[in-house]
Amino acid sequence: MQLIFEKSRPGRRAGRVPAHGLPVPEVPAGLRRDEPPRLPEIAEPDLVRHFTKLSTRNFGIDTGFYPLGSCTMKYNPRVNERLVMLPGFRDLHPLQEEEGAQGALELMWRLQEILAEVVGQAITSDAWRIAGNAQDGEAGAESFRRAIEDAGLAPDEIGTVYGDARGTAALDLAEARAIGHVWKPGGVRVANITGQVGHLHSTTPLLAAVCATETVRTGWAPRPAAAREPLPELAEHLAAEPCDDTRACVVTAVNWGGTYASVVLRGWSGE
Repeated sequence: MQLIFEKSRPGRRAGRVPAHGLPVPEVPAGLRRDEPPRLPEIAEPDLVRHFTKLSTRNFGIDTGFYPLGSCTMKYNPRVNERLVMLPGFRDLHPLQEEEGAQGALELMWRLQEILAEVVGQAITSDAWRIAGNAQDGEAGAESFRRAIEDAGLAPDEIGTVYGDARGTAALDLAEARAIGHVWKPGGVRVANITGQVGHLHSTTPLLAAVCATETVRTGWAPRPAAAREPLPELAEHLAAEPCDDTRACVVTAVNWGGTYASVVLRGWSGE
């Protein structure tokens, strides 16, 4: 597809401003251009056709399959789009005070309670979202710490961490270092299901949470598929033997922008 500048021809115009015979104001010398702006010269029909054709090159669930990233685009059914466009969700500001977001918070709480009753486990903390894409792992570590503190636990009361290893060097290294900041070598077992389900980035953390309920119940956890060639930062955690206890689990999710979200799961008492 040609760039719009490649379609440009000297003298072509998409439209003209009506002339009303008014005097042209003098632009101050300090704001005046030395040269005219580099704008394409193109007729209006060609301009409309260009941007219409350009819009069809976007990836989307209606036009084709995009295999990597764009998680919310690939898997959400159309009914979800209708629901999230309800004004109460659509117009909710990320920094909205708690008293102004009670409807959304109630919905999440009700869903949490339903899931807890269905699976017999409980999510004991909110998802602590921390933005930061540095490879030092501090953002991920802070997400772990806040989720664990919110659950009223200490790091040594966590038996397993379900990582979100994507197979990308930068994110995996940051996640490995985050685990190392919170737990001593071998102090927690690392599990991961990405290798079993593939890069379904929107779905993997949810499936990991489901697996974590079994870990809390029985102590079982799947080994990471990449354990044969682990990052040095994870070597001792991966070597940790499966435990028989049913300590709490942390499930983490990472997106391409470097935002970490962590939740803690432990046994549900029904209260």
